[in-house]
Amino acid sequence: MLRIAILENEENAKKIIFQLGEILKEEDWTFHYFSKISELAKAQLSKEYNIIILQDKFDTPRVTERFIHPYPERVIVFTTSKEISYEFYDYNQILYVNRNCLENELRNVYPCIKRKMKNDDEYFFSYNHISVPLKIKEIYYIEKENKNLIYHTKKGEFRERKNISDAERYFEKYQFLRIHSSFLVNFQYITKFESDTVYVNQIQLPFARLRRQEIIDKVRKLTK
Repeated sequence: MLRIAILENEENAKKIIFQLGEILKEEDWTFHYFSKISELAKAQLSKEYNIIILQDKFDTPRVTERFIHPYPERVIVFTTSKEISYEFYDYNQILYVNRNCLENELRNVYPCIKRKMKNDDEYFFSYNHISVPLKIKEIYYIEKENKNLIYHTKKGEFRERKNISDAERYFEKYQFLRIHSSFLVNFQYITKFESDTVYVNQIQLPFARLRRQEIIDKVRKLTK
């Protein structure tokens, strides 16, 4: 069940709900409308919201700390009247749509949302000769350490004796990117690229310059 929270004026909320009905007609989804951010803050304590749509006046550090950082799998969509840039390096869990053409804008960003939501498959890694399931979407990044791999996940760290090249081939279909000889990152958790650094949530990982163009090309394909 896809759960969506909407914090907008009544007129725009109606447009959003109508367009979501068109976009998500094949999906199992529900929505909850809020008129105050305090109501949303209270509701999220007991309900899980996969997507939150709200006005860009709430695009503040305080809102980020309360509604975004604790929920890395959540997508936040801000409605704005400003000009929007869709450059690939701006891709993260925060998206922007122009409120003057909500219908088209929501349809345009939905593929990004869907990519972020889909990784429900499980990876079975070997631990003490036992196969242990690990949800793909809960893996932030994979780190090579000598002959082992460390899976950095929502549930902590897990180790497996495996080659990172084999892991790269396996996780490629789940949109993991090899940013460095020792790091494989889950694209949905990348928040920013810099010349020699990739930010995975608040974690800084090295970005190999020799891989830069290859990664740029892959990211452009993923964000089309």
